Parts: sequence; C-alpha cells; structure tokens
Amino acid sequence: YALVKVPASYIAGSPIKLYSEFYSAITSGNALISSVATLIRQGVDSIASTTNQRTSTNAAVTLSGGTANIPQGLTLDLTSTTGTINSVAVAAGDLILVQLTRGTDTAAGDVTVPVFGAELTFTV
Repeated sequence: YALVKVPASYIAGSPIKLYSEFYSAITSGNALISSVATLIRQGVDSIASTTNQRTSTNAAVTLSGGTANIPQGLTLDLTSTTGTINSVAVAAGDLILVQLTRGTDTAAGDVTVPVFGAELTFTV
C-alpha cells in the first residue's frame, strides 16, 4: 500500500499513472501486477473508505528465459483518462490509496515489485 497526495498543481481531468517495474526468476507463463486505487476526498471521505475504487487495466507480461530477473516496465492507470475514480473526479489535495495486487496469471512463483521504485505522473 501507498498513500499519495494529489499535488496542488494537479489539473482536474488529467489522468494519473504510476510507473514502476517488476521482476521474477520465473522463465515461463505470464505475470500480472495490477493496482486498486481508492479515492479519499479531502473533507469528504473516511480514510478507511472503499466507496470509490478503480482497478488498473494493464495486461499481463509474458515471462521467458530472456526476462528472468530483468526488470519489466509496469504502467498502472490509477484514474480513467479523464481523471476519475469510479466516475468521481479527482481534485488537488485529495488522497489516493494505492494497493498493488497480483492478478490472475500463470507464473508459478514469486514476482517482485521493488519498494520505492515508482514514479507518479499527474498530467496528460
């Protein structure tokens, strides 16, 4: 989990994405790392709210001998292309709780996402 504050410079309606990497020693199958983004609106939602959530739409990555322990790019769309979570507009000052999850995949083993290895973008 990570809690991200939407910066004051955020332009409403812009998509928010998280860029990271993952790696695995697995040499066959595919791996899917997804995110669940929960919108916590400032002055409106409880910090424990699960009302406005969005699961990223990224696809699984095919693993092979050529990808073993080599970082693979990961792009997670935390909001829609119009800057919403569950059709609710994200605004400057809001919080987004990000949970990384392992989706339905065929890789039989561990997949690692490095801690502190992510970048967020708040613009088109």
